Amino acid sequence: MFKSIKWKLVIMFTLMIVSVIIIVGTFFRITISNYYINEFRSNVENAFAGDFFSQIVSASESDDAIDRIASIIDGYAGRIGISSSRNVYVLDGKTGGVIYRADKSIVDNVEKTPNIIAAMNGRTGGDVSDKTTYMDYAAPVMKGGSAKYVIYAKDTKDELNDITSSVLTIILQAMLFGLVISFILGYFMSKTITSPIISLTDKAESLSAGDFETKITVRSDDEIGQLSHTFNIMADRLKNNLSTIEEEKNKFETILMFMTDGVMAFDSRGKLIHMNRAAEKILSITEPPDFIEFDDYFNKVDADISLSEIRFKINETLQRDITVNGRNIQVFFASIARSEAAGVAAVIVVLRDITEQHLMEQSRREFVSNVSHELRTPITTVKTYSETIMESEDLPPEMMKNFLNVISSEADRMARLVTDLLTLSRLDYDKSDMPKEPFDLTALLTDITNKLSFEAENKNHAMSLSFAGKIKPFYGNKDRIEQVITNIITNAIKYTPEGGTIKVSAGCVYDKIYIKVKDNGIGIPKDDVPHIFDRFYRVDKARSRQSGGTGLGLAIAKELVAAHDGTISIKSGEGKGTEVIMQFPCKEDVTLS
Repeated sequence: MFKSIKWKLVIMFTLMIVSVIIIVGTFFRITISNYYINEFRSNVENAFAGDFFSQIVSASESDDAIDRIASIIDGYAGRIGISSSRNVYVLDGKTGGVIYRADKSIVDNVEKTPNIIAAMNGRTGGDVSDKTTYMDYAAPVMKGGSAKYVIYAKDTKDELNDITSSVLTIILQAMLFGLVISFILGYFMSKTITSPIISLTDKAESLSAGDFETKITVRSDDEIGQLSHTFNIMADRLKNNLSTIEEEKNKFETILMFMTDGVMAFDSRGKLIHMNRAAEKILSITEPPDFIEFDDYFNKVDADISLSEIRFKINETLQRDITVNGRNIQVFFASIARSEAAGVAAVIVVLRDITEQHLMEQSRREFVSNVSHELRTPITTVKTYSETIMESEDLPPEMMKNFLNVISSEADRMARLVTDLLTLSRLDYDKSDMPKEPFDLTALLTDITNKLSFEAENKNHAMSLSFAGKIKPFYGNKDRIEQVITNIITNAIKYTPEGGTIKVSAGCVYDKIYIKVKDNGIGIPKDDVPHIFDRFYRVDKARSRQSGGTGLGLAIAKELVAAHDGTISIKSGEGKGTEVIMQFPCKEDVTLS
């Protein structure tokens, strides 16, 4: 309880009042004591300096000196204040013994005080001390150079002690009353001071708990009132600053959370302190990342970097390329310094997954290589046959015609390749310029199968078309859909041995329109199925070239299906035939015009 500033103030105020009363009381007691001592000395000295002492000196020469001195003392009793507490004695100048006492009712032993001894030695003894229990005065009556008698006045200080006791009683009463008054006044005064401090403390605790709405009531214009007003202003500014910081923190965390690049933060000791979702995904981290330490982790992934290396390169960015779980990752390291003297406070690591970029670059290189390879064969053939024709003067007409047919065929092949490449380029660049309109898919499929039935019959294929109920109008580009279906059925005819079956079917399931083309042909090996839609990919390259294929048909089909918000998939196995399934969204509000 007494640790409170309120009670400390009360105690200090009480001690101050008590100290003042004690000092005043002590001063008052000393003043009264000095007054009585001075009054005694003045009274006795005046009496001894006048006729009283001169008469005693004259009487000491007579034969009945003691009687005459006694009568003189009795005559001056009122003037020298002889009473029950003050008495006058006649002492022997040599022995100090009592010869006569004015008040015979006072029977006491007169000790040889310093004043008596001084008088016995011929000097007046007038020293009075406030430490003794009496006041005395001794004057010698000289004869022949030595003290014959000593006139000795002694006061017992009873009156002084009575007055002093009364004064002390009054002081103690005043002290007790002062203690009560000082305690009450000190309590209310300290409460006046400490109440705003308590309010400030409560407000500070509320601020530390995040409550910025409570205000301190300003009740005065003094320093405490100014402090309360300043504290309210500080609380408002702190609230605004924290709101701004919180807003910026939320922005920063949101940016970090949803940015595609991974971000990791390490403290100066290499401990992980932050990692966003992108970093967890890029590094394939599924467990809590608390175990990650800078040097251990980046040594494990062969990043060839250490925390000490970054510490000496403040304001510099270091780059490393690493591979994690088969993915190519570009890593940037940067340090954050508190100041030039304080050194590195944290290390920021930015992770960028460049696997797709590498794959695109690899695909681009393969594309250029494939195009070059595809064009090189027909160009070589055209060049060879044309040079043969030009160099031969007597080339037989049949051979000449055969050479020209080969040149024409290779030229057509190059034309188809260029056309397919242009088609893919347009689809890659922009699919939105493809005009779409509602059309009857049933009629389109019927028309396509009728056109290709002659080619199927040439290989003795049994081709059929079936519909699962009524098909809703299809919304899309009719020519492009026809191109895709024709390509799929043509491939089925081409890669199905003679006497095979080709089944074309279509229907609606929930909100999807599906088209299936199934054959019992040679099928596709399991390892080739995932790559069947890649550009220039051929299962049997030699056979594909012989059939005049460019290796881009299925790639174009996939792009065209995707342009119609659809999907295309293949189920196949070597020697088990192939089933191609296309699915497109079914639009409810589409009607034929």
